[in-house]
Amino acid sequence: MGEPVSLNEEIREIQKGVTIHRTEGEVLWASRGMEVCRSQDGGKSWQEDGYVSTAGWRRVVDPFPLMRRMSRGGIFGIWPQSDGARICVGPKMILRAGAGSSEYRCVFSFPRGSRPLNLCQGKDGRIYWGEYFLNLTRSAPVRIFGSTNGGQEWEVVYTFPKGSVCHVHRIVYDPYEDALLVCTGDRDPEVGIWKTTDGFRNLKPLVQGTQRYRTTSLIVRPQSILYGTDDPVGKNYIISLDRRRGTVEPIQEIPGPVLYACQVGEYAVFATMVEKKNHEITLWAGNENSFRLVMHFRARKMNQLWRELVGYGTVILPEGQSVWPNLFCTPVGTYDYSNRLLRINLQGTLVGFEDIEWRMETKNFVGEANVSL
Repeated sequence: MGEPVSLNEEIREIQKGVTIHRTEGEVLWASRGMEVCRSQDGGKSWQEDGYVSTAGWRRVVDPFPLMRRMSRGGIFGIWPQSDGARICVGPKMILRAGAGSSEYRCVFSFPRGSRPLNLCQGKDGRIYWGEYFLNLTRSAPVRIFGSTNGGQEWEVVYTFPKGSVCHVHRIVYDPYEDALLVCTGDRDPEVGIWKTTDGFRNLKPLVQGTQRYRTTSLIVRPQSILYGTDDPVGKNYIISLDRRRGTVEPIQEIPGPVLYACQVGEYAVFATMVEKKNHEITLWAGNENSFRLVMHFRARKMNQLWRELVGYGTVILPEGQSVWPNLFCTPVGTYDYSNRLLRINLQGTLVGFEDIEWRMETKNFVGEANVSL
């Protein structure tokens, strides 16, 4: 079987069956099935951090990546705390292990949907997440939960009235303005990027009302907010939302919606996914000036029913920030390197490269924010 199309030969497989979740310099947090593992040296060696106990049937299917995807199993994120505790999201629940403990205990069960797309922790230590569930009829309000004691207890801090949004895509902390940014979807009137500076007592839209603002990925930078659009039927772009001018401008058209993004040094990385047959699984790296294709993975596209059943193929990218030039990632639903933890050396991929296969036009696409940033 051939290698993935890459603009960089510096790709290394670190571990088979390992999913990356978080990078903090050389410290990596990942999972192998329902086992949480940690590396202190950029993936050279690993230590078991703990294990999430699940129902018997899940213990049978979780060792098999395809079955785990179909059952929406596995671990979906890890958030270490300053006191040594760790929080992770598993199927239908949030779990927590105290400092010095390897036992992850359930602290919250999701009444709707399988899980939120992320947890977000602000400078004050408070943790937030927003409900992500199907909500086809828009008959239910959508809530944002918060914790003030390191994830031990949770309470509703904000509620979108029923019919106003479908669900919350992501919450991201903005350290430059000490603010929280909230992404919502899915239909045009429901789409928005919102901002609060007072712990959700007030939540105001930065941009809203069109698919060009629909996103599940925000990279916060000093002068702008970078994001990849999540439009399942239209064109998708990597976009810059300028803080000073309050404008949104496309940087690069991309061949599919974006679910994951991360930072490597001073650069942002976005991963596209296959939601429709014409989409591709790709990695892009760059900044406010330009983005370049890093890698194109051959996707197992199958048919629409199969994609809905097993989940969309993409590349899982970690939260946190990696040390340049190492990009850590885990492809899923690909012919090459699927369910493997990879390290890609980005050095040299952003210089002297012309966009051969994926060159796309972005003219005639400029928008303005609803309020000043």
